[in-house]
Amino acid sequence: MHFIAEAANQNTKPVQCYLCLKYNYVAKYCKSKQQICARCGGNHHMDQRTAAPDLLKCCSCQGNHLATSNVCSNYVEQERRLLNLVNQYTTSYKATPIPSLKDPQEVPSLPSITQRQQEHLHSDILDKLVDIHSSKMEKIIEETTSRLIKSFEKRIKKIEKIIAAVENIISDDDMDINSMSDSDSDDDIKILPNKKVKQQIKQSADTRKASKVNRKPSSTLTTTTTHSPAVTTDNPSKAQRKPKAISKAIKRNRSPNSSLDSTTTDNKELKTNNNED
Repeated sequence: MHFIAEAANQNTKPVQCYLCLKYNYVAKYCKSKQQICARCGGNHHMDQRTAAPDLLKCCSCQGNHLATSNVCSNYVEQERRLLNLVNQYTTSYKATPIPSLKDPQEVPSLPSITQRQQEHLHSDILDKLVDIHSSKMEKIIEETTSRLIKSFEKRIKKIEKIIAAVENIISDDDMDINSMSDSDSDDDIKILPNKKVKQQIKQSADTRKASKVNRKPSSTLTTTTTHSPAVTTDNPSKAQRKPKAISKAIKRNRSPNSSLDSTTTDNKELKTNNNED
């Protein structure tokens, strides 16, 4: 729709005081407060004039017209000044012509039904393409994420297996160390009686050598049996091992003054005495 805009009407009529008949202020702000006649310019009211009615004199420009007339040169000058002020702060534009309804350039026709249908089809095709592309992208993203999750799970399982194997190895090593410490303690306990047995064997060998050198009829055979003490350990899992008993015949030489020789001589003397009796 088009509306015709009218030009603004500015007030270009100058303001005039009706007391002193000067311009640019009103009687309320007049300082003289003295009534001046508009016909002759005297200091009286226009109704109290005494001059001839045909005699006119303007108090502003001294012309043959009333002081309130539009012909006064001062009035025309004031009106021109006000018009210049109004034109200084206004702008003017050319009036735009009304477009003709029959011109297709100014008033284009509405699109036909076929054009609307084609545009609708194009929009539907674009929407479908966007939906298909988005669904494919979602599937690809889901597949990639599932693959990554599976690979991470496999790696985690491998790491767990490795950790379990390492823990088993560490526990086995601890058990071996404990068993070795127990066996070492058993060996230490068994070494002591073996040393004693070896010492006894050495002593018996020395006595044998001495008996072979100094053989006498009064010597008697004595048999000594040595039993190694039984060894007990605090470890109940291992069976207690008993060392073998070593028995060897050891010949000992006794002096002629020994107790056995003295008893035998006494017995012989008693027998001889009895025979004599």
